[in-house]
This record gives sequence, C-alpha cells and structure tokens, in this order.
Amino acid sequence: MKKIIFCIKLLLIPFYFFGQNSFNSDQNVQRVEVDGKVVFYEKRLVPKLNVVKENEIDLDNVKGFIFTDVFHHSKSAGMIRKHLNDIFSSYPKWTTNKKKWKSKDPIIEDYVYVSFDSRYVGNNFIAEWSFLDDQKDELYSFWTVNMDYPTVIKDILNDK
Repeated sequence: MKKIIFCIKLLLIPFYFFGQNSFNSDQNVQRVEVDGKVVFYEKRLVPKLNVVKENEIDLDNVKGFIFTDVFHHSKSAGMIRKHLNDIFSSYPKWTTNKKKWKSKDPIIEDYVYVSFDSRYVGNNFIAEWSFLDDQKDELYSFWTVNMDYPTVIKDILNDK
C-alpha cells in the first residue's frame, strides 16, 4: 500500500512544480471549441463580415422587424433589444417589438423575425445574425468577427 501511495506522489510531482499549463509549449494560444471544431486563437482576428445565406429581402413589403432570440455575452437581452429598436427606429417605415417575443405569440405576416447571438471566443467578439420570414424560411444570415453590431446593421439595411 505504501508503494502505491509513493508511486502516485511521484507521478504528481511534475504537476505540483509546473502546473497543468506548463505542458503546453505556447501559452499565448487558446484552444476553443466552436461549433464542434477545435480552433486555436493566438491573436485578435481581423474584423470580418461573412454572409452565410443571402436571399433578397424585399424591404418595400416589410412592415417591421421582430427580435425573437437575443443573446449577448455581457448585457441583458432587454438592453440589446432596446439598442436594436433604437437602430431600427431611424427607419420610420418599420416597426419593432418593444417587449420580449414569445414562441406562443402569433406570427405576423410581412414581418421579418431576427435572432441575434454574440459571444467572446478567446479575445474575439463573434456575432451571429439570422433573418426569417413569416413562414420561418431563412432570408438572410451572417456572422461577424470583431465588428460593432450597430454599424453592421446600418450597413446591411442601407445596402438592401
């Protein structure tokens, strides 16, 4: 029994002196799992907009936008929803939902349903956007890296 305890202590000595991170040769690299893939981030990535699905949104027929799923890494969903409402209120022809949308709420025709998810991965800010029509078909989706979302939304809406 004493031999087993002695052997275990011998095996644990390197962890005591060096710690677990010292076995990683490059400590500036962070290993992160994103969508099931292991990614290594070393430094801050270049700001980028990547369009995943691009269908034409006929903004002339759109009555407004409803924010369904809103998630932000550090702010409450209500604060982000209010900020998004402020951005979209600069376009007076569209209305937005002021309160949290619930799945039991009715689907309104000619509205675009927007979901927003953001998080930090390493030291990079990643945001995913998805725009759905009243039939729950995806009209437009994109993700951004290290880009301020109010600027991105204004650019997207002005390009359409």
